[in-house]
Amino acid sequence: GSVLLDHNGRPISVAKLLATRPLRQELCSRPGPGNKKLTYLSGEGVTRTLNEVFGFDGWNLEIKHTTREECTKDDKGRFHVAYTATVRLTHRQSGAYKEDCGAGDSI
Repeated sequence: GSVLLDHNGRPISVAKLLATRPLRQELCSRPGPGNKKLTYLSGEGVTRTLNEVFGFDGWNLEIKHTTREECTKDDKGRFHVAYTATVRLTHRQSGAYKEDCGAGDSI
């Protein structure tokens, strides 16, 4: 990827880019439990943004750890499962990384 510059024309560090929150127009939403709106960044959006910033093959995503938090069967025979995961995103050229966790569930 090409060097990104701030509004003063100075290069933006990889660490700062990895710590930046997504723009509102990059976010998606879907209905969640209890009529709540869930907001997320799609996998396609993440990949596109990382390729734009770091170039194709300029970054690496590693799943460090996953844990099944819950697996229960309800009275209708459906399973409810919940997982957590820790992932690390690394800029290949500099070695800078950001590690974080997330969760997901489904019936």
